[in-house]
Amino acid sequence: MARSFHSVYGGVTKVFCKSELLMVAHSKICDVSVIPDFADDAVLVRTLIEYAQQHAQARLVLFAASEEYVHRILSVRDELSQYYIIPYAQKDLGLRISDKPQFYAMCEQYNLPYPRTTVVTRECYNEIDSMDFPYGYPVIIKPSESTNYFNTRFIGKEKAFIIHNRHEYQSTLRTVFDSQYAYPMLVQKYVSGPVSNEYVINMYVDR
Repeated sequence: MARSFHSVYGGVTKVFCKSELLMVAHSKICDVSVIPDFADDAVLVRTLIEYAQQHAQARLVLFAASEEYVHRILSVRDELSQYYIIPYAQKDLGLRISDKPQFYAMCEQYNLPYPRTTVVTRECYNEIDSMDFPYGYPVIIKPSESTNYFNTRFIGKEKAFIIHNRHEYQSTLRTVFDSQYAYPMLVQKYVSGPVSNEYVINMYVDR
């Protein structure tokens, strides 16, 4: 993102972070500030507002560098929107879309195809038999809340697990739910095929 802006406008991007970032540590087009306690939303808001007030004549656009920061910016959008152009969905819609179970409910509402999904929790996962998965094995297991999962550490952690039988299902979820991860997990029908079948679309549109 910073490179794209620099190539068009020649400017330097201001970056705020909670620790040193390898990607921009030696960048000539990024001005990096490491902010203690930047993981605290109150500190994030105060830091960004102070910067905006110091550059009141500039037209500032606020981008997030990760899914975690998108969620945090949406959560405090009301406080920041008078200082920044925020090119994301409105707060309520953005938070709904970023919550996977709610996103799938919206897919149902608008008849959009998505992998068949079962929501499992720490309390109920051991009671669910393979008969509860009408799509059968193999299945995909992945977190319903990405930020909390990203910050959780346990042996054997994967972004998503491909599960071939009930033993793997129970073992994987036992490991996840014995960790500090605090949200449900999603069990989905495994859609086979090469990665060439996958597409990601990034869109830049005006307001």
